[in-house]
Amino acid sequence: MKNAVGRARYVDERTGRAYWVPYGLLPGSPDLVGIRRVWIPGCSHHRPIKLGVLFCLETKQVGGRLTAEQRHCHEVWRDFGAFVSTVRGPDEGRAAYERACRGEFA
Repeated sequence: MKNAVGRARYVDERTGRAYWVPYGLLPGSPDLVGIRRVWIPGCSHHRPIKLGVLFCLETKQVGGRLTAEQRHCHEVWRDFGAFVSTVRGPDEGRAAYERACRGEFA
């Protein structure tokens, strides 16, 4: 899913009062966010457990750099188990997905 982050101005038609409404996940969060299915082997007689793990890509142009806010957000998300990778084009995006499927974390 494309993750646009920002604030939109909303004006209440009845009162004329203006509000700023945030949208997106968090400032600094990756541009593309998905969920990848992961199977955890069962213990003894239990069946495998199905989990969803965040798969996130930060897209940058060649030479583009992460902001301090992005670096911090990506670090926090990784600490919670998300796969977050910065990519510069479709080939790097596919390579990141392959790393995620192998269980690597960016």
